Amino acid sequence: MPRFPGRAAPWTTLALLLAGWACTDLVPRDDDDGDDDDDTTADDDTSDDDTSSGSTTVYEIRRGDVTEGAFVTVRSVVVTSPLYESSSGSARGFFVQEEAGGEHSGIYVYTYADVVDAVPGLGRGAVVTLSGEYSEYPEDDPAGSLSELTVSSADGLVIEKTGVELTPETVATSVLADPATAEPWESVLLQVSGTVSAGADDHGQWAVDGVMVDDLFYRADPDPQVGATVAKAAGPFNFSFGAFKILPRDAADLEVDGSTVVPTVVTVPEIQGGTVAEGTRVRLEGVIATTGLTEPYSECTRRAFWVQDPAGGPRSGISVNVLEEQVGTLAVEPGDVLTVEGTYGEYYELSQVTIDSGAAVTRTGTASVPEPVTVADACSIATGGADAEDYEGVLVRVGPVSVTGTVDEIGFGQFEVQECLLVDSLFFEFSDCGDDDTTPDPPSGQEISTLTGVLHYGFDAFKLEPRSASDFGGWTP
Repeated sequence: MPRFPGRAAPWTTLALLLAGWACTDLVPRDDDDGDDDDDTTADDDTSDDDTSSGSTTVYEIRRGDVTEGAFVTVRSVVVTSPLYESSSGSARGFFVQEEAGGEHSGIYVYTYADVVDAVPGLGRGAVVTLSGEYSEYPEDDPAGSLSELTVSSADGLVIEKTGVELTPETVATSVLADPATAEPWESVLLQVSGTVSAGADDHGQWAVDGVMVDDLFYRADPDPQVGATVAKAAGPFNFSFGAFKILPRDAADLEVDGSTVVPTVVTVPEIQGGTVAEGTRVRLEGVIATTGLTEPYSECTRRAFWVQDPAGGPRSGISVNVLEEQVGTLAVEPGDVLTVEGTYGEYYELSQVTIDSGAAVTRTGTASVPEPVTVADACSIATGGADAEDYEGVLVRVGPVSVTGTVDEIGFGQFEVQECLLVDSLFFEFSDCGDDDTTPDPPSGQEISTLTGVLHYGFDAFKLEPRSASDFGGWTP
């Protein structure tokens, strides 16, 4: 299975933590391009004692001078990327490179959360000594594989110093667009220039003269448009899902001219009514926040909040998707009047506006939170219900209802009422992402006089998302 997640299905608290979006969308554990490693002249002794007295180099590994499965020590290599966290939260990955650079100078490192936690200061710019097992992942894949070192203990990851930033090497797109000539540059920090030849797809990938650029670490805002001039697209040169791709690490790794898109001012009902094309850069003005930010979910780094058109009613609400690490101190409270700029998309049939910066949300005032729409039949907004699509993203209220499925029975922090409607816990803390587990867990048969929340869609199901304990009437979580 992939070490880096592909795009997951729409989020819902623990499900993404267990399933492995997301973001996806990002890249797999990573496969490489069928290295020509012919596994000759390698030292078959894999003991720690042998490698501790000597070392090999990334060049030797990547040129095929080391047998796959060998335990090796690589000294004084530079971490060139942020740390990547797996969807389960247990694994970590990053790219390293020989300081002298050039072909065959980079490799991917796969390790674990407990290893990283035991090595404070590990991150981009650290110079490290690594001891681990060399492998190609996935094995025997005709589409190719990614060379990697697996470091299984903190003893195998030693920081020599920090603060060393390597300069990306300039490589022609014609070289990188051809797998045969691209392979020596796998995992090397490099940069290209040219013209945007393909716009962003559903996975945040676009292309410069046929060379893919992916958003594993950073996504341009707005997405570069076809025909735009790219002065620089830099980052480690990854291989995943059968293709090479550059992974920009932050805004400094991208210089794109002519890609500025003036957002289109639209309303939420226009988006939910189908009159706005998916992928449109939009500006929502005067919308009212009906929720604050969810608790972190999906690797404990993704969050969301909901906004609603002041007029309310069907198709008046929508979710705003947030990458927590990119929004800094963004704070949203129910009743905030907001201007939101982002990209409208359907994420596995969930309508959402995705922002890439806290500056994309501007608070212009406060107002009363729109009154919840009272829904007489809870099953009408459940999966398959006649009113479910109309009220996606809208603040609604049902009740009285009876609990027909407990959290233990349903799973993923959800319970069920009326044998049809799921009630989820995106706004409540899971022990996976915090110290306390405050997930509402009413017993079977519990009567709840009123139940309020935004109607969300994820993992092929509509579900109600209460915002706090006050959204439960007649039962206290």
